[in-house]
Amino acid sequence: MKRNLLIIVVILLFKGLYGHSQVNSIELTAIDSSVQKGMLEIRNEPNKAISIFNELLNESKQSFDSLTSAKALNGLGLAYGAKSDYAKSLEFHYDALNYLSTSSSTITLSYVNNNIGILYLKFNLYDDALDYLLEAERYINLNQDEDIYNFYNLLLLNISILKGRQDKNEESLRYIIEAERNLQNTTGLSQKARASRLAITANEKARAYFKLGRIDSALILVEKNIQTVADANSPFALGKGLFYLGEIYKAKGEYAKALFYATKADIVANSIEDLATKREIYFLVSSLYEETNNTKKALIYLKKGTKIDDEIYDVKNTWALYKLKRDIRTKEEAQQAALLEKEKKFNKKLRTLYLLLAIFSIVFAFFYFKYLRGRYQKKKEQFEQLQQITELELQKTKEVLEINKRELTSAALQIIENGETVQLFKKELDNFKQNIDKVHHKKLERLSISITNNSRKNWEEFRSRFEQVNTDFFKNLKIEHTSLSSSELKLCSFLKLNFNSKDIANLMGISPDSVKVSRYRLRKKLELERSDNLTNYIDKF
Repeated sequence: MKRNLLIIVVILLFKGLYGHSQVNSIELTAIDSSVQKGMLEIRNEPNKAISIFNELLNESKQSFDSLTSAKALNGLGLAYGAKSDYAKSLEFHYDALNYLSTSSSTITLSYVNNNIGILYLKFNLYDDALDYLLEAERYINLNQDEDIYNFYNLLLLNISILKGRQDKNEESLRYIIEAERNLQNTTGLSQKARASRLAITANEKARAYFKLGRIDSALILVEKNIQTVADANSPFALGKGLFYLGEIYKAKGEYAKALFYATKADIVANSIEDLATKREIYFLVSSLYEETNNTKKALIYLKKGTKIDDEIYDVKNTWALYKLKRDIRTKEEAQQAALLEKEKKFNKKLRTLYLLLAIFSIVFAFFYFKYLRGRYQKKKEQFEQLQQITELELQKTKEVLEINKRELTSAALQIIENGETVQLFKKELDNFKQNIDKVHHKKLERLSISITNNSRKNWEEFRSRFEQVNTDFFKNLKIEHTSLSSSELKLCSFLKLNFNSKDIANLMGISPDSVKVSRYRLRKKLELERSDNLTNYIDKF
C-alpha cells in the first residue's frame, strides 16, 4: 500500500507543483487494485477516476474500513486537483485526514499532509503549507521501507521550495543539501526521473546561492545543470533553470542575456502547470522589457502576471469560504457534543439519586453502615501503620540507590579519565612506533589491542553497575523503541546520568560533533517533537 500511495504523491506533484510526471518511471505493484486503477486514470480521465474512488469510498464506509476510506478520499482530492477544482481537492484531503485520526498508518498521514501542503504552496499560502509539510515530515520513518526515501526526497524538495519562496534561503539550502544526500539512498527511479530530481535540486540550490549573494556560484551551477535538464525532459525544471539564468544576468546588469533566457523561459511556461512559476517568469520578462525601454511588451507580460495573480486570489477566496464553512460545522459539532455530554451527566446524577433513595429506604442500612465504619477505621489505622513502615523502607532504599548512583557516576568519570589517558597513550605509541625499527611494531600493536580490550572491559563493568542502579532501564527502553541499536542504547545510558557531550564523546571514543549527530538521530528514532527535551524523555525510563 505504501507503494500505491507513492503514485498518489507523484501525480499530485505533476499537477500541483513540478509540472512533470514520473508515474511511468516508477515500477510499483499496487496492493489495492481499485486504488491503482483510479491512480492510472487521474492524468487522462479524472472524471473516470472520480467514479472509481467514489465507488471505493462507499464500499469502505459499509465495511467501516477507515484507512481505505482515507485512501479513496485522498484519490478524490487528487482527481479534482487534476481538474483544477482546488476547493474540492482541499476538502477531500481534509476529510481523508479526519478518517486517519484513529489510524496507525503514519505513512498515509504523511502522504495526505504532504498533498495538502503542496496545494497551499501552489497558491502562496506559505504558513499553512509549512504546517502541513512539517507534519508530513514528522510522520516519516526511514526504517519502514526503502521506497520511503523516494517520497522523503520529494518532501524535502517541497520544503526547500517553500523556504525559498519565504526568502528563508539558508534554511532552504539546508533542505536542498539534505535532499541531495537522501537522493543517493533513493531506489526505483528511472534515469529520466533521477535526472529530473537532480535538475530540480540543482535549480533550487542555485536559487539559494543567488539569494544569498553568491551570484557567480549560482551562475556556474545553473549552466552546468543545463545538460541534466535536457536529460530530464522536464518543462518545470527547464523553465526554472532558464528563469534563474535570466534573474542572474539581470542582477549582473547584462540585460540582453537576461532577456534572451527569460524569453526562452516564457516559451516553456506554456507547458508548466505551476502558477507561481509562470507568474515569476512573466514578471521577469516584463521587467526586462521595461529595462530595455520596450514598454508595450513590458505591459503585455505584466498583464499576464497580473492575470495569474487574479487566479490565485480567486482560489484563495474560495478556500477562505470553505474554511469558514468548515469552522462553522466544527463549532456546531462541538456544541452538539457538549449537549450530549450534559445529557449524560444529568442522567448519571439522576441514577445516583435513585440509588441513594433506595439505600436510605432500608432501615437497617444505618446499623450496617455503622458497623462498616468501625471496621474501616480499624483497617485505616492498620494501613497508616503499614504506610509508615513502607515509607521508612522506601527512604532507606532511596539512600542506597543514591549511594549506588554516586558510585556509578564516579565509575563513569573514572572511565572518562582512563579513556583520555588511553587515547593519549595510544597516540604516544603511534608516535613512538614511527621512530623505532619495524621489528618491534607487532609488539606495539599487541599492546595497543590490549589497551583497547581493557577499555571494553571498563565499559562492561560500567554497564553492570548501571543496570544495578537503573533496573530494567534497557529492557523498558527496547520495549518502547525496538529499533534502537547498541550504540544508541549506550548513548541513552549516558544521557540518563546527565553527562554532557564532551564526557559522552570520551566515553564512546568519538568526537563531540559526532555526539551531536548521534543525539539528532536518536531524537528522530524516538519520534520526539522539537519542543521535547531528550534528556527528560530518557529519564522517564
